[in-house]
Amino acid sequence: MSRCLAAGVILAAVGSAGSAPQLKDRPAGDYFPTTVGDRWVIELQYKTHSVSYTEVVTAVEKKDGARVVSVGREEDGKVGPVTSDVRVTDRGLFRTSLLGTEYDEPYCILKLPLKAGESWTSQVKSDGAVTSTFKYKAIQEETVEVPAGKFKAFRIEVEIDSRGQAAKSVIWYDARVGAVKMEHEAGDSSYVRVLKSFRPGGK
Repeated sequence: MSRCLAAGVILAAVGSAGSAPQLKDRPAGDYFPTTVGDRWVIELQYKTHSVSYTEVVTAVEKKDGARVVSVGREEDGKVGPVTSDVRVTDRGLFRTSLLGTEYDEPYCILKLPLKAGESWTSQVKSDGAVTSTFKYKAIQEETVEVPAGKFKAFRIEVEIDSRGQAAKSVIWYDARVGAVKMEHEAGDSSYVRVLKSFRPGGK
């Protein structure tokens, strides 16, 4: 599994520049953007190098009481046909696919409404087998500063078992733009994922 792919499995895909939203005037949201054209620029910071990429909401479909949001990767100014999909509901965010890989069933990456101390466990199943288990715990809302600006984000701690390999992550979710930062500890594959910029769609 590639490093970028592993990052996407843990969270829900989190844009260009413009001034970052201010905490005082940030509108409430679903912790995952749901407007076609919403755009994140993301940077993965490893010990020896950094990698940046852009993700764009390409489609939003209402289905079975949820909004299914499709996110594509942009390369050379064009968004590729392969997408990662998330079901956005009042109960939480549920990943259904990642970069074209379909899972046997959606798994919860963020339980809503967020409450400090709440915990939940999700299993990733593919071709009938459990490939990863995530144990999440909601901690508290914190002010986090990343290249995109300053955000009031909810801290989520995650314990990961991926085919017998253990790892840990801390993810900060902002209600309007989604995941703004993640610290992932996995030995030599550790990295920090930050939001460089976010631009709302339809503007």
